[in-house]
Amino acid sequence: SSLLDNACMDGADLEGANLGNAELGSVSARKARLKGANLLNVKAGRSVLDGADLSAVCGRGLNIAGASMVGARINASDLKESVADDADLTHAILERSNLDRSRMQRCKLVGSCLVSSSMVGTKAAGSDLSGADLSGASIDKADLRRCCVRGANMGDASLRESDFSHSNFASIDAQSSDWECSKLNGVNLMNARLDKARLVRVHATSANLAGVHLNDAILQNAKLDSSDLTGACMQ
Repeated sequence: SSLLDNACMDGADLEGANLGNAELGSVSARKARLKGANLLNVKAGRSVLDGADLSAVCGRGLNIAGASMVGARINASDLKESVADDADLTHAILERSNLDRSRMQRCKLVGSCLVSSSMVGTKAAGSDLSGADLSGASIDKADLRRCCVRGANMGDASLRESDFSHSNFASIDAQSSDWECSKLNGVNLMNARLDKARLVRVHATSANLAGVHLNDAILQNAKLDSSDLTGACMQ
């Protein structure tokens, strides 16, 4: 495997490059073009890839822990079982990417685009997804405890059997989303739009549901013990 520690590749054209198993620790590749590259098991922790194009890459097992990828394009990519703990992916585009079974704890995803992405089994506790677009995403059996998802778009998302305990979902738009069997204990869903959402068998004890919109929502066998539903709309 190649060792490119501390290399500077800003603006480099590496489209379709085979970098499988390379060690890119602390590399600088701002606005680099890596479209379609092989990044299988690449170690790029603490690297700077702001504005880089990593669309359609094969990045299974990619390690970008602590990396800066602000505004990076990583859409339609295979990122299964990747590691992005403490990475900064603010405004990154991850549309239609596969992040199943990845680890993204304390990851910054503010304003990121995760439309129709897959995060099944992903561990992202403590992450910031404020204002992110997660519409149509699959986030089943995931761990998103203590996350900030304030103001995010989660319409039509699948959020089944996941743990969202003590997360902040204030003012989200999650119409027609499916939360079946998920844990929502202690969450803040104040003023959230959950019209036509499926909340079957959810555990939402001690949750803040003040002002939440639940028109035509399904709450069959939901547990809402000690939750605040002041001003909730449930037509």
